[in-house]
Amino acid sequence: MRLNPNNPKWECNLAGVLVSKGRLREARTRYEHSLSLSSDLQIAHKELADLLVGAGEYHAAIAHYEAALRIQPDFPEAKQNLDLARTFAGH
Repeated sequence: MRLNPNNPKWECNLAGVLVSKGRLREARTRYEHSLSLSSDLQIAHKELADLLVGAGEYHAAIAHYEAALRIQPDFPEAKQNLDLARTFAGH
């Protein structure tokens, strides 16, 4: 199988591996790239939002959690983390 960095799911999966290795800056870039290729990847929105919360970028995280929930309304982790991000942001 040939790897394709222009495949949004591949980019999203690679980002997850980078997160597990603590390479958060690179992971963020990969999540953002995956979403630039396909904005309908709810998991990429949620995982990027998780990174943004960790970086203290709560308003950007909220936008990505909301995007994930528009795509998949029954996404409990995104809903729970959205509520937490709103708390941190003072909403």
